[in-house]
Amino acid sequence: MINKKFSIFKMTLRFFYRVKSYVVLRIMIFVQKNYKKDIIKEQNEMFCELGFSRLDGVDLINKICRNEFCCNYDETNGMFSEHLVLLSSISLVKEDYNKILEIGTFDGKCALILSRLFQDSKIDTLDLPQNSKEYKNTYHRKTTSDQFIRKRDENLKKSNRINFIEMNSVELTKHKRNTYDLIWIDGAHGYPVVAIDILNACRLIRKDGIILLDDVHLNVKKSDSLYSSIATYEMLNLLKDTNIISDFKLIKKRLDVKFNIKNYTEKFIGVIRF
Repeated sequence: MINKKFSIFKMTLRFFYRVKSYVVLRIMIFVQKNYKKDIIKEQNEMFCELGFSRLDGVDLINKICRNEFCCNYDETNGMFSEHLVLLSSISLVKEDYNKILEIGTFDGKCALILSRLFQDSKIDTLDLPQNSKEYKNTYHRKTTSDQFIRKRDENLKKSNRINFIEMNSVELTKHKRNTYDLIWIDGAHGYPVVAIDILNACRLIRKDGIILLDDVHLNVKKSDSLYSSIATYEMLNLLKDTNIISDFKLIKKRLDVKFNIKNYTEKFIGVIRF
């Protein structure tokens, strides 16, 4: 009799545990969905503040991604992020942008997308020389370099308006001023390179131009010179404090909840308007 009552008690506990777990799970899902809605709303408002329509940008980038890669834009797909949506939104307003610089070619997809967004533009895209130590030791290219380069070149060859340049971006110091309408900085994210890239971009950008900066961290647990650093954020604040730029804005790099855990996964795209 005691064993039977104990069994019933255990079954009751299991039942309440499962019900509790289910309720907790449903609450978590509900909170996440609402939090993501808030993130998207905030991002849409930030685009409006910058003078662009995010919703129109999403429609256009989806169309281009379907044409070029047979899929919609998806922030979980490789290096895709809100920078593509922002570039798309900019292209709908700044149709006269005809000279664009990309620092950090990577797989060539962004340069190809830029050529489709800004159809009268010439695009210079820079990456480190493929035989350099820095190139081979980043993004796991040491063992997959030949395959990676072949796929990159396939993307770049799809537009005759893309000019691929193998050089260290620091060498842009030699280039003449006021050359570009739009500059996308996605090279090394730490000191000293990103600081030099930002200063060069400020010198190379034309009046009414826009500089975009990838992977802006507000803080990091461990800083490095390539991937994770607060260098960009520090430089933006320094340039603002010294009146080299009037202001800057930050938009979220990705919108899913898992990409927006404060002090852990949260990253931004920096925007400077001239």
